Amino acid sequence: MALAVLVAAGRAVASHAPGGEPVNDKTAATPTPVTASCGCNHTTDSREVVAEPRYGLFGYSALLFGVTARPKRVDFVCTRCGETIHRAHDAATIDEHTN
Repeated sequence: MALAVLVAAGRAVASHAPGGEPVNDKTAATPTPVTASCGCNHTTDSREVVAEPRYGLFGYSALLFGVTARPKRVDFVCTRCGETIHRAHDAATIDEHTN
């Protein structure tokens, strides 16, 4: 039995190996994950990279009055070259990197 691939809307839906076993196309074509790094090759996991919270207008005004505000995003900045490696907007990352 030859390799059969059903194509719908330009995507592979199902395929079978010569013995009739289904083949998982998602694991066969998984790309290598890309890790963001700065010019001096530091990643977000490096000790030289710090998480800096960024606030909106109301967040900065709340900080002026001593109220703890939740940042809008967290920027990961290299302390050596000053380059911003990553900007996180999701709640889980913001909560993890702020007090």
